[in-house]
Amino acid sequence: MDLKQLKYFVAVVEENSFTKAAKILHISQPTLSLSIKSLEQQLNTQLFERNTRAMQITDGGQLLYDRAKKLLLKLSIVEKEIVELNATGKGEVHLSIIESTQNWIPKVIKNFKQSYPTMKIRFTEITNKKHVIQSLRSYKTHLSITNQLVEEEDIEFIPIYTEKFLLIMHEDNKLSSKQDLSFQDLKDEPLIITKEGYQTRVNILEAFEAEGVEPTIMFEIERFETAWKLVEENLGIAFIPKNYAKDVLDSRVVIKEVDSSNLTRTVYLTYMKHRYFPAAIRELIGDIEGNF
Repeated sequence: MDLKQLKYFVAVVEENSFTKAAKILHISQPTLSLSIKSLEQQLNTQLFERNTRAMQITDGGQLLYDRAKKLLLKLSIVEKEIVELNATGKGEVHLSIIESTQNWIPKVIKNFKQSYPTMKIRFTEITNKKHVIQSLRSYKTHLSITNQLVEEEDIEFIPIYTEKFLLIMHEDNKLSSKQDLSFQDLKDEPLIITKEGYQTRVNILEAFEAEGVEPTIMFEIERFETAWKLVEENLGIAFIPKNYAKDVLDSRVVIKEVDSSNLTRTVYLTYMKHRYFPAAIRELIGDIEGNF
């Protein structure tokens, strides 16, 4: 049993077809079939049921697929690590971020670039927890800055700061002149909130629940920028992280704090625990942690 056979076998399982797998692998179907047959003989087990019209994997085949998939992924990771090792200080850093980092991450990168001026930085905005994990495990990103709580055994997650959620509303809103706001004041206000799958939504709804108030959700969005624009048109109210609101100014938007200990969130730096990092990326990790 060799790596080529495992790659062929995984391709057949994932394509659920010898014909499609052979096309993707750029080999002939007879060559692929012979390789799978040889693999079955070596393992002394049948990998696919051949007495049905639709191809079906056997229990032994499923076990081999699960193990082979992990093995091939680890091999791919090793290959990428070797490339990165050879490109220390001259390659790329892939960094996934959330929208509210825009007011501090450029300063961190400016400092980092003084030490590594030739290092390219690739930013990706990832907000979904599942996608954060997938991106880290597939080595598409080196580091991820996220407000998702990623509690996985193979992923390091370091809290780098905790921030408040601030309430924004149009200056014409009847509550804009009120000094002390509570959740009771907000229950009938049209709420602009992130859609399902976003941690910010969970944080805000948990805060309402803790205060015993049912919010009136009117708009569901993905980006705080959209929430801000909707508030500018006096279409509702929204909670945004303090770091996002820091440098955003508009005469028509009023920013207020609501009296609640539940309106906070934590932002984390995450990365694979056992991944090899060149000196440049280790320094960037230190720069991010040291910024707070």
